Amino acid sequence: MAVEFYRYSYRTAEHDGDVEEYRASRDENRRCTEFIQHPQTGLYANAYKDNVVDKDGTYLDKCISEFGMQRMMFVIANTSIYLP
Repeated sequence: MAVEFYRYSYRTAEHDGDVEEYRASRDENRRCTEFIQHPQTGLYANAYKDNVVDKDGTYLDKCISEFGMQRMMFVIANTSIYLP
């Protein structure tokens, strides 16, 4: 079962009694970040191979099906990505 994206802060989660949901979502965000940044198979690794970022959409489709559009966009927007 996919982990639901939790969009609020820890303070809000604590107030609402949703700390476990917050932590599960945070861990899934980290997993998504690692998926995108993976040195051999990640989005940027694929971009450097062909000088084209996901030309046929295969990588993006896999990322969206694995993590969902909302989580993927959140991670991309809020992560400093290291480019070698």
